[in-house]
Amino acid sequence: MKKTAEGITIRPAREDELTAIYDINSFAWDGVCVAQLVERRHGVVAGVGWQDRKATEVDDWCKQHLDRVLVAEVEGRVVGYATSWFHARDRAGEVANNAVHPDWRNRGIATALVAAVVRTLLAEGAQMLRVTTMEQDLPAQRVYGKLGFRELGRSIMYTMSAAEATAALDNVMKDERGR
Repeated sequence: MKKTAEGITIRPAREDELTAIYDINSFAWDGVCVAQLVERRHGVVAGVGWQDRKATEVDDWCKQHLDRVLVAEVEGRVVGYATSWFHARDRAGEVANNAVHPDWRNRGIATALVAAVVRTLLAEGAQMLRVTTMEQDLPAQRVYGKLGFRELGRSIMYTMSAAEATAALDNVMKDERGR
């Protein structure tokens, strides 16, 4: 357990705090979440809004890997969390999902959480650390840059609806038959 000068305690998560982590995820990802972008383009997926889909994704992961979850606590309240993964074969540490409740942002909590993850991964033997974030997630990029991460590259995500896929395949087949 590490207490920062600002009264923030960074420590391993407990199972009884998964609801608080779920709640943080319901608020924290607006504008920076793939699930939200998919919903904007294609509508609500399978009857579940993007906030619940993202929160459930993280909740499921945390339940399976609780030992890989740190929380930030202020005055007895969980206000943020960070997850990580250590890839032993590659000796690579990965900063995974992490978020701070919007009411507690801009107080150094995200930086403290990610720094604690980095320390954990180094102690586990990581020789290289990585993190992935969305291009529009500027606050996360600032945290990662502040901690010494440097951009390696960018990727592009594509989507299409089933109707678009069917039409595209039909067009490809027509083009191939016409050759």
